[in-house]
Amino acid sequence: MLEIIEDIELQTPILIKLGGSVITDKEHEFKAKEETIKRLADEIAAAKVPAIIIHGAGSYGHGIAKKYGLHFGMKERTQFRMFSFLRIQMDELREIVSQALFDVGLNPFPIQPSAIFTTLNGQVFHFEDHALLQAIRMNFTPVLHGDAILDYRKGSTIISGDLLCEILAKYIGPTKCVFVTDVEGIYTKDPKTYPDAELLEHLKISDVLRLLKSGNVGESKYDDVTEGMRGKLKKILPIIDSGSEVVVINGNKDGALYNVLIGAKERGTYIYPK
Repeated sequence: MLEIIEDIELQTPILIKLGGSVITDKEHEFKAKEETIKRLADEIAAAKVPAIIIHGAGSYGHGIAKKYGLHFGMKERTQFRMFSFLRIQMDELREIVSQALFDVGLNPFPIQPSAIFTTLNGQVFHFEDHALLQAIRMNFTPVLHGDAILDYRKGSTIISGDLLCEILAKYIGPTKCVFVTDVEGIYTKDPKTYPDAELLEHLKISDVLRLLKSGNVGESKYDDVTEGMRGKLKKILPIIDSGSEVVVINGNKDGALYNVLIGAKERGTYIYPK
């Protein structure tokens, strides 16, 4: 039986990162945007493409992590308590996303990142990949998310959804990685602060490096221990380097995700590999 399963061809899925700013209300702790999640799930199902879903923590995780310094490690009793609390909250958000995917006919395979990753001084030390790879072989839709991770030296750290995209892009080699955000793509500067910000529709690696060096791409105004769009750009570089095309779109726009998944033209930022 194992030999038969191992012979199943491993399809190359598209990585889809559902940003925390799109699927949760960052103005209110622990509040999911369930209608938005249902719509995005429906677009993923309608596209009929193999996919790995990675979602952000949004208001379920960043506030707790920042307030109690869980991305720096754990030393005090309160931090241990809040680490457990954060983990429970992330399980709840993952369940909401997974249920939405199930309701539209997909077969989600929820995976708790803190159960398959451990770190050493903030760097990935161990990745237990067997269940994830087998789920892909069997045409399930894996669902992962930003999470609080146990660290051998510091006690704890945060593995962001963007970092998971970077890791899985190197590991699986998808042809495309789609970042679903609350803006239409990457701009010359923060469009929420500067009305004259211009959307950058086509970028190369050299353009991303120039943007990071300029300092115009800032961090999120909300609690975010992963540097917002600036942190995203840092993670995009190795994804592009691995040979995957990256697309950044606005998940609040009906049909945007569907269009990108089927290869249709959609307003956003397209970053091409070498």
